[in-house]
Amino acid sequence: MSDLAARALAALDRDRLTADLSRLVQVPSQTGDERAAIECLAELCAGHGLACAVHEHDLAALRAHPDYPGEEAERIELVALEASLPGGDG
Repeated sequence: MSDLAARALAALDRDRLTADLSRLVQVPSQTGDERAAIECLAELCAGHGLACAVHEHDLAALRAHPDYPGEEAERIELVALEASLPGGDG
């Protein structure tokens, strides 16, 4: 294991990680209806000091693109979370 990986593992707060994961998996979500889980994850990330933004993608524009691969399940919206460390570049 690299020194960086060892330091990263040592820095983990296992109790907080367990609590965060427990909270997240209790949020109902399924493909096509992920908004509540994405918003919960945004709250968790913000609680750890990350800058967060929930984005709603233009589903109609994506579907119209010639390279659009299709959908694994019917959906009425497509949301995503962007989270980054403050002062970082992504």
